Amino acid sequence: MYNIIKIGVVSSLLIGGLATANETEKKTISINPKKVVSFDLGIADSLDKLGVSVKALPKQSLPNYLDKFKADQYADVGGLKTPNIEKIKEIKPDLIIISGRQQAQYKEFAAIAPTVSLTTNPKDYESSVKNNMLFLAKTFNKQPQVDAALQALDKQATAIQLQAKQSANKALIVVHYNGKLVASEQSNYAGLIHGWLGIKAIGLESVRKGNNAERLMLSNKDVAYLNPDVLFVIDRNEAIGEGKLDKNTVEDSSMQETNAYKNKHIIYLTPDLWYLSGGGLESLTLQMQEVAKAFQ
Repeated sequence: MYNIIKIGVVSSLLIGGLATANETEKKTISINPKKVVSFDLGIADSLDKLGVSVKALPKQSLPNYLDKFKADQYADVGGLKTPNIEKIKEIKPDLIIISGRQQAQYKEFAAIAPTVSLTTNPKDYESSVKNNMLFLAKTFNKQPQVDAALQALDKQATAIQLQAKQSANKALIVVHYNGKLVASEQSNYAGLIHGWLGIKAIGLESVRKGNNAERLMLSNKDVAYLNPDVLFVIDRNEAIGEGKLDKNTVEDSSMQETNAYKNKHIIYLTPDLWYLSGGGLESLTLQMQEVAKAFQ
């Protein structure tokens, strides 16, 4: 057991961190796999920060902060939802890392190489992120580096948590797409901002009108009625290359009645960072920096 990790054993260590690890049919992961394909961009940025080489990733979906991976030395294996299976087979990877967007194709990946899903759990976001980092530490012999990186994240998070605890401000997170605003209390965004960082959330019950769907579409008047002190906006259109949000469509006369608008606390989060990535050592550092603007 010194040169391999049995996925089932790792799964028992990572509470909720490997959602489909046991489906690997007892395949093993070599310690320090040399050819890693990562469809999870947060994991890719974590491996890069830890000094671990990534062989391939979905270059069609790269956020700007991962520009270095556009270089020819990194193979392109398609998009986050459109993997190039033939290209992956050509690479002959030692390990494939996926997350929620690729879950339906798990068996197809697993037929090529040991495949691990490092999907994060929005209900216990901090723990699932740290469990994912524990997996990387064990797989790539990087425990000291992971410990140091997590300590830095904890220090960053603690500063925000303290400010959030001292503030009465309540926040709302919305994703914009084609002129529509969508909110969810069970997203990874909420898991980070409201869960890990402790920023108080505006409840959606008063605008649900009997709609118990996980994702709730809101009008600007709905947002004005909720009256958040802080409004975080993620523009899906820009993240996927379908145009850029006109802020005037958000900041209309209804929205101008909110505390968030009056106090200049409508915060437009970096679209590709938040929508395409997150949950990694580098991406979380950047995300926390943006969230901290709620207290500036």
